[in-house]
Amino acid sequence: MQELEACGRNGANMTLNLSDVEYMSSVGLRALMIAAKQAKKIDTVIAVAAMKSDMQEIFEISRFNLVFPTYDTVALQKLSASAAEAYTAATG
Repeated sequence: MQELEACGRNGANMTLNLSDVEYMSSVGLRALMIAAKQAKKIDTVIAVAAMKSDMQEIFEISRFNLVFPTYDTVALQKLSASAAEAYTAATG
């Protein structure tokens, strides 16, 4: 939750890149719900991006698509130049 709190302090939102997530159990979904509640308290938005079809189905069945904004891709153009460079360096 440190990253989420940092977003709140800086007036930023958070996007979770789920492109490598094949499956999420109810424990993972509960963790996301707890994070969403915390984000709401500090006026921050958590979005999810790049979900595979199985994850999209899990989100729709559990109605998490109504809780989290979802995006087809991770939009690097919304990041600062230094953040985009760091992402590119980390992901090669």
